[in-house]
Amino acid sequence: TFSLGKIPTGSQDPFALRRQALGLVNMIIEAKYHLSLSAIVAKAMDLYGIEDEKARAKMQQDVADFIRLRLKNVLESIRYDVVDAVLADVDDIYAVALRAKAVADYVASTDAAAGIQAFVRVANLAKKAESAEVSADLFQTDAERNLFAAYEKASAAVASDIASESYAEAITALAALAAPIDTFFDDVMVMDKDEKIKNNRLGLLKSIDQLVSRIADFTKIVLA
Repeated sequence: TFSLGKIPTGSQDPFALRRQALGLVNMIIEAKYHLSLSAIVAKAMDLYGIEDEKARAKMQQDVADFIRLRLKNVLESIRYDVVDAVLADVDDIYAVALRAKAVADYVASTDAAAGIQAFVRVANLAKKAESAEVSADLFQTDAERNLFAAYEKASAAVASDIASESYAEAITALAALAAPIDTFFDDVMVMDKDEKIKNNRLGLLKSIDQLVSRIADFTKIVLA
């Protein structure tokens, strides 16, 4: 159906694929099973002999969007903004559910606002970065050095926590970045007139944004 461009909708779903996909998503989450959606789609395209790269990319996007809507239904008991924040990457369906629960718990905590605001400030400027490359030799201030050190520590912790499905701990590691992020913005002029220094600072922010995005897109969170 997807290979023919006939994506199921509310009025056109003769094979009941929406209901079947919803059941599949529920089963994967209940079974606590990790799998790669993109790998499955890629294998299916191989079997169907779909070789055109544009067609393959569109298929991946269409299936991901289709599953994303099913996940929205399954996670309807969780705040809508939290669900939106974790749905950018739906490749591992069970991991999405775990991240949604962890982010929901974090957002409900009393100290979440400071962390979320810091993540959003980083994300806004990270959009201007051409790459996430960072050179410690180009740092001009202690605020840069301290933030980079905090980022490296958080990066190692987040990787370990994700591997062990400890998403609450991963968020705690990310939240520790809030203070050095705030100090960085207080003490550093990111858009320096020296292109190398400016790009290095933007690269640091992009690196942090990419790390945070492994858990959620906190720009989606609505603060009271």
